[in-house]
Amino acid sequence: MKETPRWLIKKGRGREAAKAAIYIRKWDGKIAPELEKQIVMVVQKAADDELEKMKTSKKNYYFYHLFSDWKLGWYAVVFSTSLYVFFSLFSASFVSYGIAYNMEALSGNVYVNVIILGASRWIINIVVAALEFSVKSIGRRLLHLVSVGLIALLLGILFIIYIFTWPKIDTYKVVTKAGGEGDALVHAIVVFTRYASLLAAAICTELFILDSVQPTELFPTPIRSAGIAFIQIFNRLGTIISPLVFIPSEHWPPAPFLLMFVTSAADFLLYFFFVPETRGKKLPDHMPDELVNFSEDLASNAVEKDDDTTAPLKREIVETAEESKESEHERERNETGKDDSKGSEMEGKEN
Repeated sequence: MKETPRWLIKKGRGREAAKAAIYIRKWDGKIAPELEKQIVMVVQKAADDELEKMKTSKKNYYFYHLFSDWKLGWYAVVFSTSLYVFFSLFSASFVSYGIAYNMEALSGNVYVNVIILGASRWIINIVVAALEFSVKSIGRRLLHLVSVGLIALLLGILFIIYIFTWPKIDTYKVVTKAGGEGDALVHAIVVFTRYASLLAAAICTELFILDSVQPTELFPTPIRSAGIAFIQIFNRLGTIISPLVFIPSEHWPPAPFLLMFVTSAADFLLYFFFVPETRGKKLPDHMPDELVNFSEDLASNAVEKDDDTTAPLKREIVETAEESKESEHERERNETGKDDSKGSEMEGKEN
């Protein structure tokens, strides 16, 4: 398994990067020796430039660099570099595991509920993956907002239902445990709360995936690993606290749904206002303080391109390759014509 040319160039490993680039290019078909030389020359120059940058501006980045810039600071508070991602992961863990670890609080058989939850998660992931693959306008932002919006809506409805009906629901549970039949309307409400709770927990699986993918697309390369490691702390924190979410229901039954609704609604609002779409966007390679220097390098490279003495040579190489291909095609046509004429002469002699 070869490393990508981009990564190898960033590490200054020009020879390996050129081999990887040629290997990838060969998948499109056979390449001419001239084009292969050109690829090697361009890739090696890019790798040499990266080595020069590494020598002149070698800098290490640490955890506190997550908050070194106001924009990164907002991401840290909201999504990519810390608080929002870990708030989102906290919210997803809080809702998902809060329901999964308290199946006995829902109506119906515990084992059947677990089967329904697992099957729902699998179906949701397959459907969402198919939609994202086939519809280019569906990105991370839309999927996240729809997912967390549905979760907040379901939990909000459950909270309102429990505010007005929890005494009747408790009475219904006592009657059914004793072997009796409860009120039909209350039975319908209990069934709805069961499936709505399981659906909310199942949708959380999509949030886990999105909150694993999108931070890697928002973090700058130097702090990407540190940021992802940091947000996972809050994922685990949500997992630790979530089994306790139904304890307040002993004093006020609507409380668990209120807590989960608040975290999900906050998740939705923070994401909506602060997190951009990342699908199809270039991965950020540079920290904000490096962007100024990077822009200056681009400007100097543009000047160098105007004075590049190798440009005519590169054009000549390409033109030579094209001319050689045309001459080969012409030679093949001539040989084919000669063979046809010889064949017709032989036929004439036989006649």
